[in-house]
Amino acid sequence: MADGMDALRSFTLRGLSPDHTLVLINGKRRHKSALINRLGSGIQKGSSPVDMNAIPASAVKQMEVLRDGAAAQYGSDAIAGVVNIELRDEPVPFSVGYKVGNHATDDFSNDGTTHDINAAYGFSVGDEGYINLFGEMRMREPTNRAGADPRDQVEEGDADEVLVNAAGRFESYSDFGETLTGKLALRYQPQEELIFRGAVSTGFRAPNLAQRYFSKISTTFIDNVPYEVGLFNNASDVADVLGVPDLKEEKSFNASGGLAVSPTDNLTFTVDIFHIDIEDRIILSGNLSGPEIENLVSEFGAQRVQVFSNAVDTRTWGIDLTASYRTLVGDQGSLLLKGALNTTRNRLVSGVRTPSQLDESFGESIFGREARLELEKERPKNTLNLEATYDNGPFSFSAISKRYGEVLVPDNDPAQDYTLSEEWVINMSASYEVVEDYATLMVGARNLLDNYPDLTPSHSNFLGIFPYPTASPMGFNGRYLYSKLSITF
Repeated sequence: MADGMDALRSFTLRGLSPDHTLVLINGKRRHKSALINRLGSGIQKGSSPVDMNAIPASAVKQMEVLRDGAAAQYGSDAIAGVVNIELRDEPVPFSVGYKVGNHATDDFSNDGTTHDINAAYGFSVGDEGYINLFGEMRMREPTNRAGADPRDQVEEGDADEVLVNAAGRFESYSDFGETLTGKLALRYQPQEELIFRGAVSTGFRAPNLAQRYFSKISTTFIDNVPYEVGLFNNASDVADVLGVPDLKEEKSFNASGGLAVSPTDNLTFTVDIFHIDIEDRIILSGNLSGPEIENLVSEFGAQRVQVFSNAVDTRTWGIDLTASYRTLVGDQGSLLLKGALNTTRNRLVSGVRTPSQLDESFGESIFGREARLELEKERPKNTLNLEATYDNGPFSFSAISKRYGEVLVPDNDPAQDYTLSEEWVINMSASYEVVEDYATLMVGARNLLDNYPDLTPSHSNFLGIFPYPTASPMGFNGRYLYSKLSITF
């Protein structure tokens, strides 16, 4: 997830953009933000995702994740998959919670203090109706590190052994024409402890409103020098002069397969592979520059230009491995151990479609070396998650360890490239039910070992003002300690 002045907390699946994951609330499409993640790194850059901070955590009952392409079932944005957030579906008792925490890290002993207050209350309406009210308020001090439409679906087969799922969808857009997508999925369970699954589908994603119409001029530091960079939309005169064509929909092909094995009732292994081709992928360009471009945009107070275009075709593939084991400990305790390993790769499978005016008149590529390598390599090569949860009556303890593989931070000048080394982050928390069914106290730590990413080289840190790279998957604020009290009446 990302957090910042031009970034939102969002879901990403299959190593693709947040725009490629459809977010539903109780099965209904959630609206996207109007904000463009303009300064984000890699796959986040140029996205306009759903803002998860707008949903109070106390309102969420559970989240369902479908990682197969599902545009044929749910429509645009479901190329990578679907996240359905189910809200609590019965009147909730009156409850309040208060959480306080701050960063306790070397050289910054007490900053970034956060106060989080939430409340919930529900009441019945008639025999079966109810109204739930949820609210959450977060106050955070800064850290200082300077220095749907209905679907047509058919299922057939014996649910205990073979399940075939087919879906088709036809849609007509006033500004994009027509599109037809389909999906075929198979689930085969020859015996109770073994399941095979696979799916193939086609998909699409229409450019969202923000990508078509958002415009902004802001100060961006490039090689330690501030520039006024203008993001001009496709309907602008600037985009027309540069020869940038109107945005059109992305099209995708998705194939996945896997198996789940349960040698015992307590132990389960899963293996899943996936392959996703995206044609006419919408990308945000790098900062286009040069004397002619400066002359073109100087009247708007800008020096450089960014635009959206269907500039490339991409291929994403990867593998997910998981294992889980649950066992009893003593008379009342239970222990759950989980592990997950992910490897994902992104590649360009086409040349960069540079508008002719840019190529011939301005001498610029709309998707240069830095942007290309951000897409391909500016995410961990491998990610490993290890988790242990112990429950015993009113007491619960959880430890989560996450390892991020190497990350390349590229530049248009190969000599300015640098690599962030692999990193481990450990989170721990413990809770105790002080009054059964009424009051729970929790304490915890994120990044318990106070780990930081590698420093940004001097040629890119703007005289030390930005000491850590935004591409770091683990953040750069160090250890965070917190406590939380939850009371239900």
